[in-house]
Amino acid sequence: MIGFPTLKTVSGTIVDSLMFLIEKEMNKYFNKPHVLEYEKRWPPSIFVSKKKYAGTKSLSGSVSTSLDISGLQIVKRNYPKACQESYKLALLNLLETGDIKSTMDIILDFLNKLSKREIHIRNLVSTK
Repeated sequence: MIGFPTLKTVSGTIVDSLMFLIEKEMNKYFNKPHVLEYEKRWPPSIFVSKKKYAGTKSLSGSVSTSLDISGLQIVKRNYPKACQESYKLALLNLLETGDIKSTMDIILDFLNKLSKREIHIRNLVSTK
């Protein structure tokens, strides 16, 4: 079984403050215009391979988070809309809670709807 730790115990503002301090100290060793810049943090993330990842990101200084996905089927336009939506729900659940069982329930719910023909055919069409 794979466990996904959640970082809800560490405040985002504490992490941001620490990163800004590190940025300031590290930039003492770089000549202008080359500087390090803290942009965003990804507390829970899934990295599949190079340029294929999913995670919740928070831009520096921001309290809110958003889903950041690259290279996975969910962002490709030739993937059916219904599949994208269920994939997104499952990823969000896994990243926010770390609970594999509830994530599997989301996937099984989608498959049940699919087998009972509860999903409109328009949402199952793939275009390229």
